[in-house]
Amino acid sequence: MEEGVVIGKHEMQYEPDEQDIIDGITYDRQGRMEYNPLFHFNHGKHYTTSELIYICKYYEIDGRRNMSLAIGKTIKSITSTVWKLRQSGKWDYYKNFDDEAWETIPI
Repeated sequence: MEEGVVIGKHEMQYEPDEQDIIDGITYDRQGRMEYNPLFHFNHGKHYTTSELIYICKYYEIDGRRNMSLAIGKTIKSITSTVWKLRQSGKWDYYKNFDDEAWETIPI
């Protein structure tokens, strides 16, 4: 296994490459991209119904990083939303949403 960068007592799981540094992309200790307005264009906005359906249907398939870039929210926000949906019992409701009905929801 490749070793990460040590910051204080914690080891980063992802080491930024040269292009990340040039682009100003930073990561937290868990290797998640921190807020960047170029990638997180929906930061601070409420999740749409369509986004919640997408997250619940494809979380295990697309993963947090790809979802983050697709809907413009941080990985931390998506992870928190997944936890809240599961805790509230709404996860299955959105996950089992009919695809034809989903297509009719305005974006």
